[in-house]
Amino acid sequence: NTEKDLLDFVLATIGAGKITKKRTTHSHHTPSYTYAIYNRQALTLLEQIHLFLRTYKRERAALILRDYLALTPRNGKYSEVMKLARTKFETALLEIKPAIT
Repeated sequence: NTEKDLLDFVLATIGAGKITKKRTTHSHHTPSYTYAIYNRQALTLLEQIHLFLRTYKRERAALILRDYLALTPRNGKYSEVMKLARTKFETALLEIKPAIT
């Protein structure tokens, strides 16, 4: 995004996340920024906005909200059973694609 004021507003409104400046490779490029939010803060935000999403993104958000925490151990150590379930979850998530019009 090249509108930092908009990202500042989002950050102030949500109260979580961070804004980083992206590197410009040429002097004629406009400076751009990214807003990022991680972990449980991202899930909390997704929970608040998922009903406003449209198309396939709403379906993906619902799947994430339903299954992500149960399939993601806090210590990052997966058993074989959990690893298989997580792989199935990731596959199911990516199979939800935009409708072709």
